[in-house]
Parts: sequence; C-alpha cells; structure tokens
Amino acid sequence: MDFKIYYKKSTVIIIFIIVILAILIAIPNILNFNCRAARTFPMLKLQEIYEKQLKYYKNHNKYATYFNELDNYKYRGSISYEIYMGNDIDKHKVAYCCDPDEIKRLESRILYHIPEYLKLYVNKNGFNAIAIGNIDNDDAWDIWMITEKGILIDVQNDCKLEKNPW
Repeated sequence: MDFKIYYKKSTVIIIFIIVILAILIAIPNILNFNCRAARTFPMLKLQEIYEKQLKYYKNHNKYATYFNELDNYKYRGSISYEIYMGNDIDKHKVAYCCDPDEIKRLESRILYHIPEYLKLYVNKNGFNAIAIGNIDNDDAWDIWMITEKGILIDVQNDCKLEKNPW
C-alpha cells in the first residue's frame, strides 16, 4: 500500500517538473514569435506607401512628399511604430510624417528621431520611407526602409538587439 502512494506522489512530482521545464522552454519561443509578428506591421505599411508612390508618380511625374498626397492615404501609426517620409527637415533630428499643417499637431507625439546614418529623401529620381519602432521597450529600435525600387531593407532588428549600436 505504501509503495502505491509513494509511486503516485513521485509520478505527480515528475509530471510537475516536466511541465515547468516545458513552460521555461516555450516562453522564449513565444516572445520571439511575438516580436517577429510585430515586425510585419511596418513591412506592410511601407509596401503600401511604395504602391501609392508608384501610382502618384504615374499621374504627376514626380514622387509625393507628404502622406496626404498619396491618393487619400491616411497615415496610421501604431503604438510601437512611426513611419516617416519626405525630406529631412531638421538635419537628422526629426523627420515629420505629414504635411506642414499637421506638423504642430504631431510634434508632441513624435516618438523616434531619425538616426544620423539614415537619410530621408524625396526627389524627382526617387524616394525612401522609414519605419522606426520599439517592439519590446528596450534601448534598441526596429528600423525598416523602402526605396523607390520597392526594395524593403531591414536596417536594424529589435528582436536581436538590446541596445542601439549607435
């Protein structure tokens, strides 16, 4: 009789240890999956901007400088990302996401400054747009860029960094 009770207790303890180990192994994988999933937002938004820019270029023979020029494109950021397009306004300090009438309203919610090594531009030959975000609220940023050729560049991956390298 005592052996059966001991056997049941040890089985429960072993199952409990296995469950705890499985949870400890699964948590980092779940967090990494969430990080990778959050990185799809800027990719989709930048691709949408690229398609709108191509349409604008066909109609006006130049690229749009502001979001409101892009076929009623409504800029919608997210909690963790800001998207910037246009000429660098304040020499690498802040690039604004929309037309001059919107700047004052949005100055208080600009979350990220464009790093010095990235240049925003819109001219007759091309454009780029940049998405900057912080997925996990650490010191590293997630940065994506798209060019007039539709090339999507993963500039900096927040999922792999804990601190900005610059």
